[in-house]
Amino acid sequence: MKDKLLALLFFGACCFACTDESGEEEINENPGSFSATVSDITKSSANINWSAATDPDGDDVTYELQLGNGIVDSELTSTSYQLSSLSEDTNYSGKIIASDGNGGTSEASFSFVTNGNQNPSTFTAEVLEIGASSAVLQWTAAIDSDGDDITYTVYLDGQVVAESLNALSYNFTELMADTQYSGTIEAADGNGGMSSTSYSFTTISAENNDPGAFSVTVNNVTESTAQLNWTASIDPDGDDVTYVIRLAGNVVAEGLSQTSYTLETLTASTTYNGRVIAEDGKGGSIESTFSFETGSGSSTTEYTLDPSLFNSDNFTVEAKLVDCTLENGSSTKCYELTFIANGVPDDGPFCPATVDDIGGMGIYDGQTNAGFQVMKRELFEAMENDGYDIIDNQGNIRVSDFSSQDNPNFDYCLQPAVNDNLVLKFTIPAIPEDLSSPNQIESVELIGVSLDGVPMNGDPPSVTTGQMGNGNIPSLDPCGGHHDPSGYYHWHFIPQSVNEVLNAFQITEISCTNITQDGSALSGFAKDGYPIYAYTDSDGSLPTDLDNCNGHFAATDEYPDGVYHYHASQTEAPNMPPCIKGAAVSNPFVVQ
Repeated sequence: MKDKLLALLFFGACCFACTDESGEEEINENPGSFSATVSDITKSSANINWSAATDPDGDDVTYELQLGNGIVDSELTSTSYQLSSLSEDTNYSGKIIASDGNGGTSEASFSFVTNGNQNPSTFTAEVLEIGASSAVLQWTAAIDSDGDDITYTVYLDGQVVAESLNALSYNFTELMADTQYSGTIEAADGNGGMSSTSYSFTTISAENNDPGAFSVTVNNVTESTAQLNWTASIDPDGDDVTYVIRLAGNVVAEGLSQTSYTLETLTASTTYNGRVIAEDGKGGSIESTFSFETGSGSSTTEYTLDPSLFNSDNFTVEAKLVDCTLENGSSTKCYELTFIANGVPDDGPFCPATVDDIGGMGIYDGQTNAGFQVMKRELFEAMENDGYDIIDNQGNIRVSDFSSQDNPNFDYCLQPAVNDNLVLKFTIPAIPEDLSSPNQIESVELIGVSLDGVPMNGDPPSVTTGQMGNGNIPSLDPCGGHHDPSGYYHWHFIPQSVNEVLNAFQITEISCTNITQDGSALSGFAKDGYPIYAYTDSDGSLPTDLDNCNGHFAATDEYPDGVYHYHASQTEAPNMPPCIKGAAVSNPFVVQ
């Protein structure tokens, strides 16, 4: 046995340097070069793929996968491998070693980073409507590639002034005049991801006065042109005044020093309205409106509805005079008024997050503590007492934004999501025609349109029997508005008088700050064409001759010769007119 073993060892040693038939020594060659790639990288996995290594000797090739300093797998015959159980946000490197089984090898390296939570995208910000003590900050939306919901925090001079915002704007108030401010907006995805953008602005001097009032006339109107002439605006500070001309919300001329301008390329038989704005170059401005109809040069003052009274910045197209038929069968003229959606501040607050927070306001018609009130603990505990499950076990308010199917076992505070891409069209009689008896306004029925293009509606839906579902309470912001489930903002209160109503109900926790409170303000027009005003006459006195629709005939600033108009209630919630006396078209409001 020992002799056989020695013979085998001797034979092997001799063959280690065997030669082929030609007498040359055989040399094993390494497998050929190849490459490796990484695909389908996630937070915890990745696919490693490599091209096949070809062995020049025809040997079978197997592969070994190494990651870092460790061997993951070996004797592989495939050219791909799924790595799993990786750590997120981690740099990895490794290599594939091809082996021919006879000591020959070649290798290909790779590296990658696992994808963790991604930061929201970059976005931009600008500051508008800068005054002595206020400014409006607006920003574009940050996009999160992970699909996370994004909220925003606003910093001003290093201090947090607002957080957990869903809106893309914020109104600064109580600023100091003639002061430079700077800050940042942070977009957070709730999972640690964040991006930010900076902004800066300088408030105007508090001592700067607006230019003086002036008037505009329209002359020499043809089918395609019109001549604007206006008196000079005198600035009390002695500043140079220049003029901007806006037609249907669009700037057609600016930086003008003269007091006349010819409008050209107009459309025949079309009603136009616009503004001439006098600016002093220091933030002070004053404007004067105008309106005319091409083709005849006739003024729109023959009609009760005057498009020039609307905020033309919110028009999407020029107000258009059209033929229409009213619900009483009368054929007449109507104005088509087309607006952007959500043309006023519409960022709430609406539903509070918890029972310890203060939201907007609501109207509850249940058994316990019913009535108009602030959205806070007392309201939601009253609903719980009546059997509505609207507070979860952690004290959070259940909120529905209509983006998903609600659990029918629970009840919700309703706060629909915002859609700024909608267009709202109203068709309103140019000359009102009275019905034989007033139209009593039903819940959520359209009453009219505000000067900013916001629908004005009847009472919000009932909590106990409402169309939004039994037990769900609509949330209103402190100015009396909220969003429809389709995403457009609308009023259930005449906003210029909301604080009077809050005072009447002795509510002090909230107040309307987004809309100027003005007792004699023209708020909008009812769908019958009659104007809707706040709660006082133009001289500041309370009207004493209101009819059942809260209306009467009297002179106003806009109609010095007198006009029938509606008033807001000073003490009722909601404070909209309970009825309208004129006829409307059959479908006065369309969402596009």
